Amino acid sequence: MKIVRDQKNEHKFKKLIFQHQQADREKLIHVSDLVYCLRKAFFRLKGITPTDEVHAEYMVIGKTLHKIVQEVFKYVEVEVEKYGVKGTIDILENEKKVPIEIKTTRRKIEAVEDIPAVYLTQLSYYLVLLDVHVGYLVILDIVNADLKMYLVEIDLEQVKSEMLGKKQLLEYAINQDNFHILPKLDWMCRQCEFRGVCNGR
Repeated sequence: MKIVRDQKNEHKFKKLIFQHQQADREKLIHVSDLVYCLRKAFFRLKGITPTDEVHAEYMVIGKTLHKIVQEVFKYVEVEVEKYGVKGTIDILENEKKVPIEIKTTRRKIEAVEDIPAVYLTQLSYYLVLLDVHVGYLVILDIVNADLKMYLVEIDLEQVKSEMLGKKQLLEYAINQDNFHILPKLDWMCRQCEFRGVCNGR
């Protein structure tokens, strides 16, 4: 038996997976655009071609685990749109619109203070779109096989103001065709597919 790693086709395989995940993203502002780097959202919405590779493996792991958890619920991948912002909620616990956001991580979460702020922000923005002030965050540690669930309650008007402020800034940058006025999330740069275009202009 002869076994040789085929890196050329491995690269094509990963690229195909990534492109498929991005193909159905409309030119609408999504919750994730406002949660993560606004510059990345700018490039996506302007239709600029990515210049760098990303880790498709993380997307595969995350989506696979999401689907396993979602199998036991009736309302999953629920699309909502309000204030010109679109979101896809992982799970609605019931008709009462109690959202459950699932996050997979390799990070060990021991206390509330360890929860990445972006996880809470994303759930908070979904709460705004649903016009409810309480939801759940489920964090699945894929390294230690540990699942934790947190009840999250927000000040609805405060979060709504923050979300719409980011949306307004993003729209202004797009209209001005100037991404430099948008803040950069440095921790995302290393694995961002727009790293080359962002740093090269």
